[in-house]
Amino acid sequence: MTTPTNTSVKNLIGANVWNGIEGTTTTIVNDLISRAGEDIAQITSTTVGYDQEIRYRAAALAVNNVLGGMGPASTGDKDLQNQRTYFNDEWRRKLIQRGYSPDGLRILMEVED
Repeated sequence: MTTPTNTSVKNLIGANVWNGIEGTTTTIVNDLISRAGEDIAQITSTTVGYDQEIRYRAAALAVNNVLGGMGPASTGDKDLQNQRTYFNDEWRRKLIQRGYSPDGLRILMEVED
């Protein structure tokens, strides 16, 4: 995996969301990537090897930024809400597959023969 970048997040969220981000886009997305890395590190104690999780978390935060900038109009934008839900589900699912829960608790997997 490669380290999450502005380009990798832009590829996930698409140009419409990218253009809707309030402020200087690259600076905002860099901040969101940092925040996503901090969120993942709080759960797993590291960011090493969690690039996909960080990318999806940053994408969810970016979509949330756009929804927040839209004000009341965002309540009717189901496409953006669905996109945010998808990204949130993905980073959570990937953590659960590795034995972590988004609330920071370790999940023990039992294998049955």
